[in-house]
Amino acid sequence: MLTIRLQNPRNLLLNPEDVSLSLFDGYGRVILDQCTGQYETVADVATGLYTVRVEGAGRMIERSMRVEGDTVIDVEIPKQFSPIPVRGASSTHEYYEYPAANLTQQFDGNTTGPIGETSAAAAELVVIIRAANDRVAPDGDLGDGLLLTELDGSPLRPINLDHCHREDNGFQGFRARLAPGTYFLYYPGTPPRALTVQTFDGRQTQVFVTFWGRPILEEAGILLPEIGEGFYSEDEENRAADFAIRGLLNNRDWLPKEVMRNLLDGKFRNPMLGLLGAFVLLQRELPNWNLLATVAGNLENLIPGSNDVQVLVRILAEEWGLANSSAPAELRPEAPPMLRAAAEHAIRISWGDADYISADGILGRMAPSLYADSAWNSWQPPADWARKGLNYKALFSPGAAASWEAETSTPGDWINETVAAQARVLQARNERVDAVAIARQVGLPLSTVAALVEQNFLGR
Repeated sequence: MLTIRLQNPRNLLLNPEDVSLSLFDGYGRVILDQCTGQYETVADVATGLYTVRVEGAGRMIERSMRVEGDTVIDVEIPKQFSPIPVRGASSTHEYYEYPAANLTQQFDGNTTGPIGETSAAAAELVVIIRAANDRVAPDGDLGDGLLLTELDGSPLRPINLDHCHREDNGFQGFRARLAPGTYFLYYPGTPPRALTVQTFDGRQTQVFVTFWGRPILEEAGILLPEIGEGFYSEDEENRAADFAIRGLLNNRDWLPKEVMRNLLDGKFRNPMLGLLGAFVLLQRELPNWNLLATVAGNLENLIPGSNDVQVLVRILAEEWGLANSSAPAELRPEAPPMLRAAAEHAIRISWGDADYISADGILGRMAPSLYADSAWNSWQPPADWARKGLNYKALFSPGAAASWEAETSTPGDWINETVAAQARVLQARNERVDAVAIARQVGLPLSTVAALVEQNFLGR
């Protein structure tokens, strides 16, 4: 008889209902297949070699043992890796927890002053960059050229040692007051990446990044507490949001079930948890539109003006019916959302509404260069983008992207080649060049594809 007991280290937030347990014999045959819901599982097995596998939120632990008679083994629920120093993560250390709490709760002389007009600086931005642990903490600037910019690429402030609080153990923190709005965290290294962040009146946008040779922006964690609330590693909503971020990164639903039940009952104060939970719900085959509408309504009150919530409300207007939505159907995104899932939904909406995303708007220009390796909406800007400022628009204008024979390589080139190839296939079949069909196939806004089709095929 084999008894397997699950151990939950440091109150990991995952419960047995969030974890699956499987058992295999020495020949790899399945004895128990993904059992859930029990801290203790008993299997009547013969003497021999066995392997137990425990999976939870994308992490897996396997342990092999020999069973002779009555055997009891303890297996820990697997811990997560996270740039956010939340309790229960394998990458969390007290020497990163405490500086993060101090930086987010206290404004001292080690952090930077307001960005822009002081009277408009009603929001805060915190960027925390930390090494995986103090044993691999590099010397020098962990920002490695990281820059805060406007949406047009105009530099606002470098995230470097001149504007950061630094600890010798591999912790670097930036905090500043600024106007509510949408910005980019731009890393000009290899590969270059601009991460979308939005700040809100009365709230502190917290961005947590791991440094491993470079700032790993694609695996960042973002939270949205009220100013003065700060960061607490034991906060259950912070920890739940971290699970949701890892799940969206892998297109999976990894929110603990108890957290999801509370979320759907409207029991959340952290808008990032609500935002992440809403887009996790949208991944389901049959989303509960009533519950999504409740979450969206709460989010509109918590973070008014959120670009992501605007997309969510438009989805509700189309899928659930305009009469039940709090915003008009013609709602357009004024700036890019923070979540990649929201950006992808916005692009899909544009296939039925070409004006939803303008080809020369910021999201329309970002779309050809969006990264797909992150839970966040990030893209690869053109070379020297942050130094060019407003001039970068010329690189992304529909006219500049419309020539198949562009002499220089820009993010628009692959669109030209892909649209041209798809259109020529249709022409060879004597079929109409359908911009909507091409946009769906390449995953781009309809306005971007339609401009290329019109200029290079219909206009000939």
